[in-house]
Order: sequence, then structure tokens, then C-alpha cells
Amino acid sequence: MTLEEVGNLVGVGKSTVRKWESGGIANMKRDKIIKYSNALKISPMELVDPDDELKSNNVIAKTTSVMNKLDARRQERVYGFALSQLNEDKGDD
Repeated sequence: MTLEEVGNLVGVGKSTVRKWESGGIANMKRDKIIKYSNALKISPMELVDPDDELKSNNVIAKTTSVMNKLDARRQERVYGFALSQLNEDKGDD
């Protein structure tokens, strides 16, 4: 699809589409995100969070939720395991 074709589907000019694609416009309106993602046949989340950072934060939230349900002894064990994993990651460099 050309920039003009995408722009027509979204209701903006091709220069706006070009700026979206080059990162020249940082904040897109929600309605445009939906229309743009539909035009590209992708999920809106691929535009909003292309590096899956929100998904990573979701994992942190889930882990914290589980940790808060554990007794103190088990929390310490999980924390110790997390530290050992971190040390292994550092060793992989």
C-alpha cells in the first residue's frame, strides 16, 4: 500500500502517515491508532507497544501479585532464586 492509500483509509494525508512511520509524530490519537492498525492489518498494540514493554510490565505485576500471597519464608526463597537468575544473566555477557 502507498502512503496515500493508507492515509485515505485513516483519514489523514500521506505526509502524516510518513511522519508516523518515521517517528516524527510521537502522540497519535486513539481513533487514528485504531484506523491505522486496521489499514495495516495489525493489532493496535503493535503500534502502541512495538517492543512489548507493556507485556513485560504485566509479567512484573503478575509476579508481584503472586509474591504478595506467599508467606515471608517463601518470598525469601523466590527472591533468592531471582537473584541467582540475575547473576546467571550477568555471566552470559
